[in-house]
Parts: sequence; C-alpha cells; structure tokens
Amino acid sequence: MEKEKNQAPEEPRWPDYKETLLARHPGTGEVQVVSDLRERGNRYEVHTVEPLTKNAPSFFEVAKSGAVAAFIRSFKSQSDKAVDFQFLKVPFNAVQDVVNDLLRLTQNPNDEKGLKALYDHRVDTMQLERVKYDHAEIPRAALRELGIDFDALTPQTREAMRMGLPVEELVPVTAEVMPGIKVSGMFSPRFYRDHNNELKVTLDAPLAVPEYEHEEYKMMFSTQEKAALERGGTLERLIKHKDPLTGEEEWCFVGKNAATNRLVFQPKREVAAAICNDIRRRSAACNATTNCAGASCALSTARRSRSKRWMSAASRSCTGIRSTKSR
Repeated sequence: MEKEKNQAPEEPRWPDYKETLLARHPGTGEVQVVSDLRERGNRYEVHTVEPLTKNAPSFFEVAKSGAVAAFIRSFKSQSDKAVDFQFLKVPFNAVQDVVNDLLRLTQNPNDEKGLKALYDHRVDTMQLERVKYDHAEIPRAALRELGIDFDALTPQTREAMRMGLPVEELVPVTAEVMPGIKVSGMFSPRFYRDHNNELKVTLDAPLAVPEYEHEEYKMMFSTQEKAALERGGTLERLIKHKDPLTGEEEWCFVGKNAATNRLVFQPKREVAAAICNDIRRRSAACNATTNCAGASCALSTARRSRSKRWMSAASRSCTGIRSTKSR
C-alpha cells in the first residue's frame, strides 16, 4: 500500500536502551542535545545540536557513564566557564517529549510536568559514577536465552543490576543446564565481568537455609553478626572473599540478600570511595543551609538511597567525616 503524499513520514525508532545527554541552560531554559564531548589539551568542549528528529543520528550516545562523569567534572571545573549547565540523561526516543516538558519551565518555573522531567532525568557526576554496567552493554541476547526480557523487569531490578547491587526479586528463568536439558525456576540474576572484561550473566537460586549456616561459613560469623544479617544490616568488619566467578580475592563488606538467603560480598574498593565522596558532597551542600548539621544530614539522606545497606559500614571507612547530632 502506497503512502498518501501528505502523510508524514514515520519517525525512526531507536532501541529503548539507547541514551543521550541534554544540556539545559538554567537561566534561559534553553535545551540542546549533546552531539559530542571533546577534549582539546586542557580544554573541555560540549558540542550540541537542536533537539530535532532529523538530528538523532548526531546525538551523543552514553556508552560509558564513568567516562562521561569524568568529562563533566573537568568541564565544570574550568575557571572561565560562565554557565553551570544542567545535564540530563534521556533515551533517544524520549528526547522530544522531555525537551517539550522542560521548555514549560520557561513559562512557569513551577510547572509540575517540567519539574518532573528535570527531577527524573537530571544527572550529576556521582550518579553517573555509580553506574557499573551501562544500558548499551547489557547482554540482552544472553538474557533472552534464559527467558529474561531485561527491559520488562521492574525499574528497581534493572537499577540494581546496573549498579551491581543485590537483586531483591526472583524472576522466572528457563536455563539449559546440559545439551537438550532445560530447567525452569525462580532465580536472582546478576552481572559480572570475566577475565576478558566481557559482561556475563549468572543466576543465584534461593537457598532454603541462610548461606551463613553452610559449612564453609558456619564458624565465620558470630550469633550477633548473623542476627544483624537477618535484619538486613551490613557487618561492621570486612571479610576477605574470593569471587568464585572471577577468582579475584579482596576485602568486602558483607550483607545478605533476603530474596535468595545468600551472602552478598560487596568489594570495599567499589563501595567506600563512592559512598565517601557522596557523603562529602552532601555534607558540603548541607553546610550551606541553616537546618542541617553537616555530615549527619549527609548520612541520613544517603541511607535512603538504593545502596543504603552498605552505607553505615562504608561511612566508617571515610576519614575526616564525623556524624553529629542536629541541635
């Protein structure tokens, strides 16, 4: 069937996981789409294009959040930078809708749709650094072989998997354990990198008995520590753990995934630096207000984040940060 002459051409559809950056001028409200992040010697430049469908092939794709965070930090630290641009991360397919909502703020700074778009999509360097696995590198094909549609999982589960946090939800999986033999059940999926730095998927089956009662761990934890794990807490001491998937041995914070009854070993190097930086950043923000008491506000705010189960233990590894009570 031929299209009518006056019919508008169908807009190209990009994969839902493909994300780009918007740059918003906080003063004028102007919004552009980032097309490139360029480093020229000691200069950091953000190049943009108009948020038009025809420009979509030129949109910058967020493939490595850590690298983007490092660039934005350097860009914002330039002494001659006149404008503190706001950056927002959005799917290619949502650019036009998000831009339209943001532009509503130019007419009414309190517009609910505009503020929601700004709140939902604005990112800072700390948020970008927390992303362990980017959308673009998620092994969707491998997940589909297990009967898992990553993009159909709950937002909480997708976020936990991308941040490298415990997945507190069991999902139906059909796995081929041997050629021609498939097993179906409920599992908790998680990612890891192999020796070739390739992103792989592994499945954790729920245990009938808490893992800390298994023979290899039974004598490792005290009664008080087991009780703390059951309450969803993180142990106050670090434990040296060898990852059975990668073979790497390092000091870890220890918690328990209530959904699987398994111990969760979170490497100190991944937790402490991010949490300490977050506490310092929040503490600095609190010090600028009159109703916060420094790090105590930072800690209480941070504990409400997705990684709250590691927060208390990680904060004790920070130097120069001390929690104080509000007066």
